[in-house]
Amino acid sequence: MPNHVTRVAVLATLALLAGCGPRSEKPPLSVVFFTPNSTDLDEPARVVVADAAKAAAAAADRDIVVHGYAAPPPGTSPASDLLLSQRRSLVVTNALVAGGVRQSRIHQVARGSVGGDPGIESRRVGIEFED
Repeated sequence: MPNHVTRVAVLATLALLAGCGPRSEKPPLSVVFFTPNSTDLDEPARVVVADAAKAAAAAADRDIVVHGYAAPPPGTSPASDLLLSQRRSLVVTNALVAGGVRQSRIHQVARGSVGGDPGIESRRVGIEFED
């Protein structure tokens, strides 16, 4: 019997070393909000990003997707929305990297406007951990 237990322990150790072990719990989605036409992180936004960076350290086996959204003033083009959402996602990505997250773990996605909503729904960046 002890030989069987030893084999199981060795196999379990090899599985963990090969990255086949259990994954860490997926942290919840974090959301950073921006004021209209801004890419500046205010104090509440910096706190959200810092908390997400801490969660990333605890879930080091998961990549992160940073989804940027934007809705510039009326009369601007969808290309402007997309550019602002790219800039917002870059600001959040840079803050995550400054918080200790490896750049290679982060994937940026610019979404532009959400259904023509000029409100807060289109002035955000979501930080999501991949499965």
